[in-house]
Amino acid sequence: MSEKKKVLLVDDDPDFVEAVKVIVESGGYDVRVAYDGKEGLEAVAEEKPDLIVLDVMMPVMNGHECCAKLKGDEATVRHRFLSYCLPLWLTG
Repeated sequence: MSEKKKVLLVDDDPDFVEAVKVIVESGGYDVRVAYDGKEGLEAVAEEKPDLIVLDVMMPVMNGHECCAKLKGDEATVRHRFLSYCLPLWLTG
């Protein structure tokens, strides 16, 4: 059996995090969460996710700052990012 792909969800809204986590986990992914950019950086170092879903507007460190730090680090530059800014949320 293959190992589940890891998704890191970084957002400061706990209700949104829980809702998205349930949806993504139902797709067979292992979901980790962080509630600001600083926690997100720490989680990337520990978890080494395959995909990072990153909010833009957060306390402590916003999504732009977090993304810039990750892209500037040789160890994390390979990560795929999905960045979003609410209230724009597209559904299919």
